[in-house]
Amino acid sequence: MALLRRKFTPFTGFQVEGPAADPLAVGSLVERFRADLSAFSDPVTRTADQLRSLFGKRARKPLVLELPGKTLVFSTPAEFEFGLASRIEFPVRKAARLVERSADDLKAMAIKLRAVEKRFASIFARCLERPHLISELLADLDAGLLSRDHDWREIIEALSGRGPEFNDFKNIALVKYMQYLASRQATLRSIYLEKVQGDLDLAARAAEEASPAEPMQASMLPISYKETALFERDQGGGGASGSGGTNGSDDEGEGTDTLKPVPRGETICVRFSDGREVDLKLARHRYKLFPGKHFCLVDDASGVTHLLRPGRNVVGRHSGNEVVIDPAYLAISRKHVIIEPISDNAALLTDISSHGTFITPQHV
Repeated sequence: MALLRRKFTPFTGFQVEGPAADPLAVGSLVERFRADLSAFSDPVTRTADQLRSLFGKRARKPLVLELPGKTLVFSTPAEFEFGLASRIEFPVRKAARLVERSADDLKAMAIKLRAVEKRFASIFARCLERPHLISELLADLDAGLLSRDHDWREIIEALSGRGPEFNDFKNIALVKYMQYLASRQATLRSIYLEKVQGDLDLAARAAEEASPAEPMQASMLPISYKETALFERDQGGGGASGSGGTNGSDDEGEGTDTLKPVPRGETICVRFSDGREVDLKLARHRYKLFPGKHFCLVDDASGVTHLLRPGRNVVGRHSGNEVVIDPAYLAISRKHVIIEPISDNAALLTDISSHGTFITPQHV
């Protein structure tokens, strides 16, 4: 075989010169060149990838919060979420003071708090649709809507002025603050019901002493009893023991105590055992969620069936949702819950409501 001479030019690459160039030899030469080039470029590529990964990890700045009397530093969103977990409970010292307030005062406080919850639920729903708006939405919040409990006002105001690289932290703060509001509302409700129930017991005892032979009529009940029923309907989620009759048979004999609230703003995975449906409660209204190739949400009361689409389904009273609930169900929020099927036997569920979403814990 004649000796091949190789010449390289920038534009044409390798050119083979010499008499009677053998095609097999040319092919072998090209393969050798490719192997040599790969042996050189692979380590360089791996090193570049490692450097990009290294500097990418270092690119995230820690979150530094200057709070009254202390400075907190969080390296990752996971650390921040863990740090906020202890701030979602309503302070015990404040709960003790609420016991001294009248039932009317407690109800007025609950109504105001409900309006704040709706505002934050609306903000969270918009952030899910357009995540880049979270800084703008937090910055537009009135400081009066933010509680000073657990330094919440200072935390959210500090975050609202940070750049988009801190959006993960902002989302976590928004979710945890909504959970704090839910805890505060639950405390108000519990104290209110205890106080009104005590007034009701006193009224019933007085009526029995006045006329023990006659049963107490509905007209003899104090007006606060009716207020209690309204308060429970607003809260949704299963009521106190012995109060199911205020809403008809909605909660009687149906194992309501097994339904637990979904953490507001957090996405959970619901699993369906043996392809069986799961009981859901949107505020005080009961539904069944059926799995399969096409998921269905069925209203227990009316039998109306809503077919879920593939992907994310926003459920609520708003006409632009993927699943539009009966507008007469006022306890259900305009955007109440997001259901996203991920397989024939599993779905992601995110509560974004004011009045809560409830599910049996064994399916989570």
